[in-house]
Amino acid sequence: MKSDRIWKLIIALAALTISSCFEKSGVSPTNIVIQSISISPTSITIKIGESTIFVVTAVKSDGSTSVLTSGVEWVSNDKTVCTIENNGLATGVSEGTAGIIAKYGDFVATAVVTVTKDNNTIQPGTVTLDKATVTQGETINVSWSDWPGNVNIDVYKGNTFYMTVGVNESGSGSKSLNTTGWEIRNDYKIKVTLVSDASINQYSETFSVTAPFSPGSVTLDKTTVTQGETITVSWSDWPGDVNIDVYKGNNFYMTAGTNESSSGSKSLNTSGWEIRSDYKIKIALVADESVNKYSGTFSVTTVSGWQTVFYDDFERTGVYPKWEKEVVDGNYQWDTTDKFTYEGQYCAWCIGDADDGYPKADPVNGPYPNNVNSFMKIKEQFDLRNCTAARIRFKAAYWIEYNFDYFEVMVSDGGNSYSTYSSFGRLSGKSSYKDSNGQWQEWKEIVYDLTDHPNLGNLLGHATVEIAVHFYSDYDNSDVSFPLRGVFIDDFIVEIKR
Repeated sequence: MKSDRIWKLIIALAALTISSCFEKSGVSPTNIVIQSISISPTSITIKIGESTIFVVTAVKSDGSTSVLTSGVEWVSNDKTVCTIENNGLATGVSEGTAGIIAKYGDFVATAVVTVTKDNNTIQPGTVTLDKATVTQGETINVSWSDWPGNVNIDVYKGNTFYMTVGVNESGSGSKSLNTTGWEIRNDYKIKVTLVSDASINQYSETFSVTAPFSPGSVTLDKTTVTQGETITVSWSDWPGDVNIDVYKGNNFYMTAGTNESSSGSKSLNTSGWEIRSDYKIKIALVADESVNKYSGTFSVTTVSGWQTVFYDDFERTGVYPKWEKEVVDGNYQWDTTDKFTYEGQYCAWCIGDADDGYPKADPVNGPYPNNVNSFMKIKEQFDLRNCTAARIRFKAAYWIEYNFDYFEVMVSDGGNSYSTYSSFGRLSGKSSYKDSNGQWQEWKEIVYDLTDHPNLGNLLGHATVEIAVHFYSDYDNSDVSFPLRGVFIDDFIVEIKR
């Protein structure tokens, strides 16, 4: 029992001693508090897309430390640069610097994150050209945009460096490059390179530098031609399609060809051309009419026999200005067509023009409409005084209902309307025939003698002769074994002898 009392006394004295010690130090085992917090790391550099973990440590009043695993509020002062999650995980978003703030109660600790670019994530911007082909001496424009820094601009011939055209240019811009002196080739390309990292670059599409346009040749087969005969113009080595015009001196006379190939030839019939010695042919490039060349001059001389006083090859859209259409009745009139021609691009067709609201006829398959009454006359009158002969000749192709519908050439001695004209005779059926070689031909030449009209007789000596063409269809054209295309005429000529 005595020993128990001794142990109790020892324990009491120990407790008193410990209490006295705590009182002297001011620290109670039940009063340990956090005095501050710290963050680790305080500064770090990461790349875009990379992550790092921040740790907050509490420093306690007894001098001890412990990691805070909960209750910490995390904040990034620039989430566009770096984000931070509730567990302290920070992730780089874009290049820059962000502050990381850790808050625990009233305590605050901060760190700095520097985010840099990872070369593997940098993408080149765009590079474009305004054209794929440029004529030597002209300019080509290169544009670039959305590059992640300043760039250099270089020109390459294929895979070989040619020249530098821009240094330390901004990340978006454009530049005009003059190609004077550049080699003629088709594998040029532009390279745009990031100044800060030459491995980041982009090439444009390839482009060509072509030779400047220069005219080809133009020649004539003769320097003098008798009126009504042909002269042949030839051209070659033009850098594209060409147009062909005839000039009287320096004045435009007529177009002889449009969109012709870069090399070729064309025979021009001089029927109806004025007698003069200063004709010339002009060849002009379709793509650039300033690129052109004239032939030498040539003469059209008078003939000892027949002399052409009117010629129409209908090489235009519309029968004007040489003809005048007159509405007799019906809803279709003469006009030009390019669907069926003797030579050249156009001829005249009896139903080429339809009144508003009426369907266009089909010159290939037909049939022509019922109740057509189309008439047109040459605008000029012909003076047949002092002539020894006169005639009309032209090319015609026709598919007309036999005996019911017809085509006719008509003349008048000074009349001014359809009713005053008198016919040479009516044509119907088909114009097709076999030539001397047994080949079927659709176009035939028709000649009418103005000295032997069926009704008017000899028109020589008359001063105001007028000439017209007329097509007529009745109310029905169904009983025919061939397509009713109507009548086509070309190369219409009036000739006289003196």
